[in-house]
Amino acid sequence: MKKKITAAVNVLAVILLFGAGNLPADEQAAPSPALPDQVASDLTTEGPIGTIHRTRYIRTDRAYSAAVLTHFYRGTGLVREEYLTLQPSSDIYITPRRRVSEDNGKTWSSWEVLPEEEMVQNGCYKADYIVTAPQPNPACRKVVRIVLQRIFDKDIRQKQPSYPRYWDHSVIELSDDDGKTFTSQHLISYEPGDDFDPSDWLKAGYLGNNTSYSGYSFLTEPNGDILFSAISSVPLEEENTTVGGVRFFRGRWNEEKQLFDWENPSSFGVSTNISGRGLIEPFLVRLCDGTLYIDMRGSTDNQPKGVEGLAEPRHWYSVSRDNGDTWEKVTDLKFDTGESFWSPSSFAKLIRSSKTGKLYWVGNISPDIRPSGNMPRFPLYIAQFDEEKIALKKDTLTLIDTQSEEDLSPDVQFSNFSLVENRETGALEIFLTRYGERGVISEPAYFEADVFKYEITLK
Repeated sequence: MKKKITAAVNVLAVILLFGAGNLPADEQAAPSPALPDQVASDLTTEGPIGTIHRTRYIRTDRAYSAAVLTHFYRGTGLVREEYLTLQPSSDIYITPRRRVSEDNGKTWSSWEVLPEEEMVQNGCYKADYIVTAPQPNPACRKVVRIVLQRIFDKDIRQKQPSYPRYWDHSVIELSDDDGKTFTSQHLISYEPGDDFDPSDWLKAGYLGNNTSYSGYSFLTEPNGDILFSAISSVPLEEENTTVGGVRFFRGRWNEEKQLFDWENPSSFGVSTNISGRGLIEPFLVRLCDGTLYIDMRGSTDNQPKGVEGLAEPRHWYSVSRDNGDTWEKVTDLKFDTGESFWSPSSFAKLIRSSKTGKLYWVGNISPDIRPSGNMPRFPLYIAQFDEEKIALKKDTLTLIDTQSEEDLSPDVQFSNFSLVENRETGALEIFLTRYGERGVISEPAYFEADVFKYEITLK
């Protein structure tokens, strides 16, 4: 049975190309934005990696709400699909809509407003965040994608006094028509519990079991096995406690059941002295020698009383040399010179270029300000990843964007971006919502933000 499309959000996303436009004005009661642009819509810069061209891609059409974009290649060809939501406050995304391009982003269909009534059941709201790019799978002969499913205990379309309670699960979806439609969701599990039931989201055997926050990538092995990582509560034996850490999953296609069977051969975490919020938002890649690499954000927030300030604002990683059965000690990512660098609590993504064959890292590095918690989330850089040293090549570090004098907020954010390689040109494309251009973080205008596109032409 085919499932109907639900909300999608730029928790990771993938990407987009060409064109510009406004959101459809489908909510007549919503005030139109009236705040002027502060930064240039078009800007071209050069760096060691290549040429970076910035454009203002999509403007928000609601005052004090951000336009947030998710974009990805739908299947194996050049069809792109794009989801758009409005964000009135932190981590709340509403009014989803969708459009499709059949010609690699040169032209687009009209926006289709998705009925949010289907996202509400028994007063709870279910948001499906498309956090991984769909991939063809040779074992099931289908297109596969992994979705972060978040079930709120309130209808988030209504203003809430605080962030609602929620439950996260990682679910897998399958497509028989090259990504055009997907079957009902099935749980990626690591403990006993029920599978997701679309007729009863709140089933006791499902809701509180197998909770996890999906990683932003997965790997497909030649035999069709899926390798995947996600965040959940894991044991930290040396401290006799549990922390938010990484679970590694391996999925194998079961032809009889027409589903993937999942195993969780390994997991790992770090002390809250190292990261007060545990490990967050993993990104899994395979290095050229076969080593598995997981990139993670940490945080200087929420440290135990008496050790505040001990955690360093770094970016973290671990590697596995036995295909995920065991993982080496988590350590901070450095430059190939051996130098450490500061990084806020924000995710990074990696992508291998089909044009150069090189692996690139995209994320926030703070050269001058020691980050505290999530801030500052600027500048945004790209660098070549040294796969032998497992480090960033410092002489390739290239600025993508940073805070400017024209920005009204000192807390501009260049995070929560999408990343994809153009399948025709080989250019890397980043799409992000540029928070803080029109107001400071304590004002509603902070969220009146547009989507910017960065096209990186590699040398």
